[in-house]
Amino acid sequence: MTFATANSPAHQQTVRDRKLQGYVGGRYSDLDALERNYVNIDPQAVQVSTLTVDTYTGSADYVFSFNGVEYTMTEDGTGANTTDVAEQLVAFMENEGAIYGIATVESAINVVTLTGRSPGGTFTLTDSDAKLTSATTTSAADADEIEFGRALARGGYATGAVLNVEDSIESAAKVEASYFTAQVDTWTLADPGIGQFIKAWIKIRGLDAEIEEQVPWDTNLDTTLDNLATVLNAALTDMSYNAYVTVAGPGGAPGAGELEFTAAIAGVEFTTMVTVDDAAAYPAITVSSNKDLTHGSGRTSLAASFAGVALRVSDQEAAYDLTARTEGKYAARSTMLVAERGEVWVQNSQTIIAGQQVFVDTAATTGLFYNAAAAGRIPLPRERAEWIKGGRTIDNENIAALRLK
Repeated sequence: MTFATANSPAHQQTVRDRKLQGYVGGRYSDLDALERNYVNIDPQAVQVSTLTVDTYTGSADYVFSFNGVEYTMTEDGTGANTTDVAEQLVAFMENEGAIYGIATVESAINVVTLTGRSPGGTFTLTDSDAKLTSATTTSAADADEIEFGRALARGGYATGAVLNVEDSIESAAKVEASYFTAQVDTWTLADPGIGQFIKAWIKIRGLDAEIEEQVPWDTNLDTTLDNLATVLNAALTDMSYNAYVTVAGPGGAPGAGELEFTAAIAGVEFTTMVTVDDAAAYPAITVSSNKDLTHGSGRTSLAASFAGVALRVSDQEAAYDLTARTEGKYAARSTMLVAERGEVWVQNSQTIIAGQQVFVDTAATTGLFYNAAAAGRIPLPRERAEWIKGGRTIDNENIAALRLK
């Protein structure tokens, strides 16, 4: 029997075979590397609760509980209505450190509003007599943890006098469907009449082919538009693009005289055009669209808001198990280092061929990268990303390298 020694070729080969090429979220190379910082605050929210003064009773006690502690405020005898009682409650709460240290307090007419000072921090507010009614209008929420190597979408900058890190660092969140609004383009046409053709064109961002179809006027405008929708959907299906955009005429979702294009996956961006073959008396054609390429709450495009890949950093690796190969994560409200350009290792177990297109999953495995289309996956434009190569798969570490441009 032959045993491998520390210097034997067999031992050295074993070491080479088991050596990890990289870690998820690590740099594959430093070529053309560009990094930016973002802050992880999505979908954080502060709790907002209200205490409504239903009845005015001069010099009466108003009783409520905050975080399980009962408080009694006695109307000071100067009030004349429920608005005065609400203002007295605000002054009372602002003098209670156990309340004012957790929530800001303000009133409008007869409603006292308490707003939590910390995202994700909760408190309880209950009324203890018939003269008051308590309610929570916004529940507290903390930001989601974000795993290394995931796709991130930009969220813009905080507004107002926030006075913290969010003032100067843009936010970003892991790519998922709930982060986007599905784009909808609705075209409204006047009837061009018999003998005319109605034509439509669509280009989906990140995909190479454009689709252009036309149909002759048939019976009336609505029938013609329904025919055009049928032809467009068939062309989209032929190209396997129906997973990204669907079209409906008046017989479907939109109203009379309308042709509607809708993203099948929130975050898919597209451009459309509708025209009529009428040189003599061109009919009125208008379009309404919710397309939003900004980084605010109405965003409709992953391609426009794609920030890059969450990079691995040592001070956020506490959750990473080197034995089990579990994923390291950015904690809620942490600052993230993001690869905007360059070559990065990400999680992937597919057979990768250099130059393949990159798809980002928004549904089943949010923020992971793939080399093929599937339900819930959005294509990144080739000028923004492409695959480099697959990596060795050992110890449950499935990695591949992609290039961000």
